[in-house]
Amino acid sequence: MKMRTLFFIIAFAVMVSACASPTPTPAPAAKPKIEVSDLWTRAVAVSSGMGTPSAGGMNMSGPTSAAYMILKNNSGVADRLIKAQTDVAKTVEIHTTVKEGDVMKMKPVEGIDVPANGQAKLEPGGFHVMLIGVTRELKAGDKIKLTLVFEKSGELVLEAPVRAP
Repeated sequence: MKMRTLFFIIAFAVMVSACASPTPTPAPAAKPKIEVSDLWTRAVAVSSGMGTPSAGGMNMSGPTSAAYMILKNNSGVADRLIKAQTDVAKTVEIHTTVKEGDVMKMKPVEGIDVPANGQAKLEPGGFHVMLIGVTRELKAGDKIKLTLVFEKSGELVLEAPVRAP
């Protein structure tokens, strides 16, 4: 009888201690930390009338410009630039430049991958943020507000200096 009682006491103590121990909570996934360097926007004059032909030969709706930069991801979590916004253009798209035959053409892309602990370079002739239908003159020395939207990091609001090409 004593052995049976002792067994139940030990079993009860084990059950109580199991209920009392906290369940470990997993740590939240680290959020990517994006840094932007070498940011600049191409200067453009705005004139009335015709649109500006693009590198692909298409007629854009008004003057165009582009923003270039280096995106550096300082975390172990990959991220992706999925959108950009500015108030100085009617439309903002993320583009790349591709060669089709003997012609270089700009193509919209859904995003630009920024690898974990890596970087993505946006430069003339490659990936860039395309500003279509620029609404005011962008002179060298000016600055524009540019918002980048990342899949995981969210919004990053920047001030982009304007440079002559």
